[in-house]
Amino acid sequence: MHFYGHTRDVTGGTDFVTELPERSTVRDLLDRAVAHYGEKLRERLLTRSGALEANVQLFVGERQVLSPDEPLRDGLEAVGEVTIFVVSATAGG
Repeated sequence: MHFYGHTRDVTGGTDFVTELPERSTVRDLLDRAVAHYGEKLRERLLTRSGALEANVQLFVGERQVLSPDEPLRDGLEAVGEVTIFVVSATAGG
C-alpha cells in the first residue's frame, strides 16, 4: 500500500505491506494499516460513518475503489499492490 498526499506525515512516507485472507475487503486492509500507523490515519481516510473522505481517491491496481467494502480481488485475478492516492481539496477564493 502506497500513501500520498496528506497521509504521508502519518505514515512517515513508508509503504505498508501485509498479507490478508483471500476474501478480504479494502476496509480489512485499511483496518490493518490503521492498527499499524494509528487512528490518525483513519481520520485522514474515512468519515465518522466509515465512508471514504471526499478528498480520498483509492485505487486497487488500476481500479478505483468507491467504497471501503469493495473486495481487494477483482474476479479471479489477485491484486498484489494497492495504491492510496489522496487528492487535497482546493481552496476557493
